[in-house]
Amino acid sequence: MIAGTLDGFTETSPVVATALKYGAQSFGDTSLDLGLRGKMAFETDFGSIAPHFRAEFQHDLQSSGSASVSWADRAGGRVCSVPIEGADQTRVMLGAGLDLDWYGHLVGMEYQNTFGASSETQSVSMKLRERF
Repeated sequence: MIAGTLDGFTETSPVVATALKYGAQSFGDTSLDLGLRGKMAFETDFGSIAPHFRAEFQHDLQSSGSASVSWADRAGGRVCSVPIEGADQTRVMLGAGLDLDWYGHLVGMEYQNTFGASSETQSVSMKLRERF
């Protein structure tokens, strides 16, 4: 679950009649994630190698928000309300990685791809962990 508010602001422009004024915006989202993870470690002389994977189904249960917009040079003028909708309501995330435990030092890397009807996000993450 996430919720927040953005302060309003007014654009500046050399041509005054083209600047817009945005009111404060509020937004919120609640999502449900259902997933599966797997990992298998293979022992070696120096430690272990562990490939892993993950798959998640993500669905937004509630996505809401609104923004008000008006012309900056017209005080008390017409104000339009613009609904804010989430980019995708259903997404799938797939990830795969490898952890290397080398004499107690852990080095890991993971690739993730999240995609929905109108967007796709790819990421690569690395981790370092030291046991003491």
